[in-house]
Amino acid sequence: MVAGCIPVFFHPASAHLQYRWHLPEDHAKYSVFIPEAGVRAGTASIEAVLRAIPAATVARMREEVVRLIPQVVYADPRGKLETVKDAFDIAVDRMLDRVARLRN
Repeated sequence: MVAGCIPVFFHPASAHLQYRWHLPEDHAKYSVFIPEAGVRAGTASIEAVLRAIPAATVARMREEVVRLIPQVVYADPRGKLETVKDAFDIAVDRMLDRVARLRN
C-alpha cells in the first residue's frame, strides 16, 4: 500500500482486523478480497478475479490507496507534517478514545 499498490487479501484478519484503526471499514474501496478457501480448493483464480476488475474501478481504488498512505506510515518527526495524521497519531487518538469510553 505504501507504494500505491492495491492490496489483495485472502483472509479478513490479514489487514481488516489488524489495522481497523488505520483503514476505512469499506474495504472494497481500497482492496480486493479473495477467500482463501476458494484459492486452496482451486475454485477461485486470483488472476481471473483481478482481471475482472474494470480499469475505472482500479483507478478509483488506487486513488483511495494513495489517500490512505499517511494513515499507515510513520512520519519523520523532523518533517513539517503538522496537518497530516500518521499511523502514530491515529493509534494515540484511538487509545485515548478507548480510555475515555472505559471511564464513562
